[in-house]
Amino acid sequence: MKMEQNPQNCYENPYQQARKAAAKYSDSLNSQAGAAEMLGVSVSTVSDYELGLTIPPADKVCKMAHLYNAPELKRHYCKNECPIGRDMPISGHVKTIEQVALQLNTLLSPRGINLESIKLDVMEIAQDGKITEDERPKLQEAMDKLTGMQKVIEELRLTCEKALIKTETR
Repeated sequence: MKMEQNPQNCYENPYQQARKAAAKYSDSLNSQAGAAEMLGVSVSTVSDYELGLTIPPADKVCKMAHLYNAPELKRHYCKNECPIGRDMPISGHVKTIEQVALQLNTLLSPRGINLESIKLDVMEIAQDGKITEDERPKLQEAMDKLTGMQKVIEELRLTCEKALIKTETR
């Protein structure tokens, strides 16, 4: 599937960034030719992925994510390329464990999200089995808070997944 003929700056393309980062641990990934061989595609196909001319198919994204030790590529694909995933609270940003821990701490602090309050609001709304017009704003607020929490949890999962893969492969 061809994208618009407006290639991204190579340094901004996550597929190229991930391959180059992986090249530190695997010499064969220093070149597009080496990556192409490992991915089972042509060099021009890898080039098209890295220039943003072609959206890689999902199976190739999964293969790149594994080969490059870059699980964030799967999330990038889902958030930016998949029409279903675009509206999901998916994070493709790998942060340090310290950054995610601070986010989580802020989120769960007394001034952050109060899960007990959300639970009580949702239970109150659900008790009669109907969502009335006057309950809709409270339900929307609960959903927004949970979506914010989901994003932080997703960032924590991604950070941990990447750290654990690095540990296993060394």
